[in-house]
Amino acid sequence: MSDTLIKHALKTASTLTAFALVGTAILAYIFLITRAPIEASEAEARLALFSQILPHDVYDNDLLKTELVIPPNLLLGNRTPSKANIATLGNEPVGVILEAIAHDGYAGDIKLLIAIRADGS
Repeated sequence: MSDTLIKHALKTASTLTAFALVGTAILAYIFLITRAPIEASEAEARLALFSQILPHDVYDNDLLKTELVIPPNLLLGNRTPSKANIATLGNEPVGVILEAIAHDGYAGDIKLLIAIRADGS
């Protein structure tokens, strides 16, 4: 191969590497600056869903801080670990919110949140 061809290949590879590094750096920066707002938005949306199935006046704790990971459970349809959130009132358990999956939806899985109060309702 000629010396010119090798130089051209190295220049092209260097340019491609530089673009890849700059692109990766930009994506990493965007990820870092958007991670916190996205996590806050997801937490807010999750709490809004919780309030639809368990009224806020029956518990006084932060449901997101009482999150437990439960192992896969066929009764809930979960093939992977899922989350359970414990609702308490004055440090006494008053309910739990479970994640379940129905695998027989027309267009795929149907994800459900189930609230169960301590009295069984």
